[in-house]
Amino acid sequence: MVIRAKHIVWCTVVIVLLAAGGIGLWLYLRPTDENLIRNQFSRLAALASKNTKEGALPAAARAKEMASLFSGRSTFAVDGLDWMAGPFNHEALSGNIFRSRAMFDKLTLSLDDLEPEIDAPNRKAKVNLSAVLSGTLKDGKNIREVRELECNMLKTDDGWVFDSFKVRQIIRK
Repeated sequence: MVIRAKHIVWCTVVIVLLAAGGIGLWLYLRPTDENLIRNQFSRLAALASKNTKEGALPAAARAKEMASLFSGRSTFAVDGLDWMAGPFNHEALSGNIFRSRAMFDKLTLSLDDLEPEIDAPNRKAKVNLSAVLSGTLKDGKNIREVRELECNMLKTDDGWVFDSFKVRQIIRK
């Protein structure tokens, strides 16, 4: 079989078109910063939620995983909760998460209406959102708290992490 110059040209064209198509598809489908930020909020809500009683070891592991979503010096501004002011390192934050979740038999955190403002050159983002915390306390009392929050995030090599949360407004019925 003889390889002709025409075959080599066609093979080269096909390879170049496939490579260009692959690169174009990767650029089109890669996650944007906004999608990565939204995914972090979804992950935070999923980790905070508690549907059944859990033992101390799974609860501690979940608290540690949740704390890993935050920067090493996270701050919180919540009226009436001065002990949550911070700044917190991962270990202190993990302990606070563990204690807070332990007060509930069931817990659901819903984070909605995200409005991210991304400052790409400085690797920062500010996100305004509404949060609904619903649950059943250990004593059987049901709670439902709605807050409007402002969150600051930082972009690291591993992705976006939460840097601070501030309650902007308490929403009342």
